[in-house]
Amino acid sequence: MNEIVKRVRSKLVYAKLFMSRTMTYFAIFNTLMLVFLTVSQLQEYGIHINLIVNIIIVMVATIIMISFGYVEDRMGFFRLESLLMSQRNPYFDEIIERLERLEKKK
Repeated sequence: MNEIVKRVRSKLVYAKLFMSRTMTYFAIFNTLMLVFLTVSQLQEYGIHINLIVNIIIVMVATIIMISFGYVEDRMGFFRLESLLMSQRNPYFDEIIERLERLEKKK
């Protein structure tokens, strides 16, 4: 029973992580759509832009970004990114120094 709970918890954590990373790409898509709406308003001022071609490009780019979110999670990019960010944290250096001092005392 305990093993089942651990597997379910692990799958839920990965699903949450995947959804979080995917939402980042949806935010990029939202920005692209706002740019698209702004560009479409330019037509009222006499600037003609082929919107059908541009919207197809935006949709294809969005699908690529969402699939990259999945690949990014599966290949471990997020874990590596988190590790590197924590190593750059000055508080992390302080914690390591304290741990080393504690180990030397023992």
